[in-house]
Amino acid sequence: MCADAPVGRRFYAELFGWTPAISAVPEAGEYTTFWLDGAPVAGLGPNPGSPIPDAWVAYVSVTDAATTLDVARSHGARPLMAATPVFGEGTMGAFADPSGIVAAVWEPTARIGAGIVNQPNSFVWSELSTPDLDGAVEFYGKVFGWEATGEGEGARVFELGGRPVCGAHTSAPGEFPAWSVWFAVDECDVVAERVVSLGGSIVLPPMVMGFGRGALVADPGGAVFGIGAIDDPAD
Repeated sequence: MCADAPVGRRFYAELFGWTPAISAVPEAGEYTTFWLDGAPVAGLGPNPGSPIPDAWVAYVSVTDAATTLDVARSHGARPLMAATPVFGEGTMGAFADPSGIVAAVWEPTARIGAGIVNQPNSFVWSELSTPDLDGAVEFYGKVFGWEATGEGEGARVFELGGRPVCGAHTSAPGEFPAWSVWFAVDECDVVAERVVSLGGSIVLPPMVMGFGRGALVADPGGAVFGIGAIDDPAD
């Protein structure tokens, strides 16, 4: 969600080499799909403005958005957006989990979602920061069928069919509880510097993390996202 779409389009195009394509559907409000090597990798939509901040939203692919939202509500979620068809591309919806953290679902039809993942300049991971890790494990397990595996005190990895899909950890003091979106990069430090040169900012400077070298950064509108270099030589 971006309040200044032209600025957002320029920022991500120059940061990741994405090609922005604005929807020709007037009702889409200049919704932008970003493309990389001929495949969609992310989207940029209008932000209604204050008090809602610019932010990245993590979407979980589901077979039935309406049913998933009903299941989430039955386990303590607060509905935010009912299952809504999106111009023949799919159906989306959103809820706040029992801790108030926003999550979204996508039931694909014409568009499955990201066409490239786990490669430089594409989506690689989502991470939940939550004040109630045990509650999150129970809730998301019931809603999406995820199984949680231990990764040390205060952290879990969610798996589906034996494959990792995302992670969760107990929010640190001063850390805002939310889902974060991470993108793979070749060189974390170089990309972090580029973020600043393009008008963004550093939230958490590059450091060695469990997967390699990573950082949290923000675009010019304040939307926070992660960048990570897997097995970076700087390790």
